[in-house]
Amino acid sequence: WTIDPDQYRTLRRAGYQPVHTTSLRLHMGGSSGLPVNFPPVPLELADGSPNLRMVVTRSVLEDRIINIPAAYADQEFDFSGTRAFDTRTGYHSRSLLAVPPPRSSMRTKSATWRCHGGP
Repeated sequence: WTIDPDQYRTLRRAGYQPVHTTSLRLHMGGSSGLPVNFPPVPLELADGSPNLRMVVTRSVLEDRIINIPAAYADQEFDFSGTRAFDTRTGYHSRSLLAVPPPRSSMRTKSATWRCHGGP
C-alpha cells in the first residue's frame, strides 16, 4: 500500500506493487500487466480523525507492526472488507500482518500487508 501523492489522505495500492495469491490464482500489478483494482482505504475518517479501525492504516499511522493471529476472532479492527473479499472469492483469511515502512523511507509512505488463509 502506498499513499497517493495527489490524494495524500488516501492509502491505496500502487500499480507496481503486486497482489499475488497462489490459492486463488490472483495476480495483479507487477509482472502481471494487470492493474490492482482494490478501492482506496482512507487514512482519516470523514470527521478528520485518524482511521485506526483498519489494520493497515493503523500500522502506517502508528508506525508499528501489527500481527492478527485470528482475523475472524479479532474485535479491535474492522475486517468488513476482508470478509467481503472472502465471501466473493471463497477464500478464508486467517492471520494478517501489516508492516509499516522503515523510517529511512518516509519519503514514500507504504505498508506491507500479508494475509494467510485458504479456500
